[in-house]
Amino acid sequence: KELIRSTLKRIEEMNSSLFIIRTHRAFIVNLRKVKQVEGNSQGYRLGFENIEETVPVARRSAHQVKALLTKLHKQ
Repeated sequence: KELIRSTLKRIEEMNSSLFIIRTHRAFIVNLRKVKQVEGNSQGYRLGFENIEETVPVARRSAHQVKALLTKLHKQ
C-alpha cells in the first residue's frame, strides 16, 4: 500500500466516474456502495455496508445525489 496525501478538491477534480461524488465538504463517496438512505429534504444521510457511521449529504448536493441514486436503481 502507498499513502498519497492530497486534498478532497484535487481528488474530486481527478475523478472521472459519474457515481463517485462529493456529498459534503468532508466526504467523497461511491454511490454504488450506498445501502441505505435516511432523512428528508432537510438532510440526507447515507449508510454503507459494514460501516456503523453514516455520511451526511449537504443540501447543495442533495438533488444530484437523489438523481444519481434513482438512476442506479433503474439499472
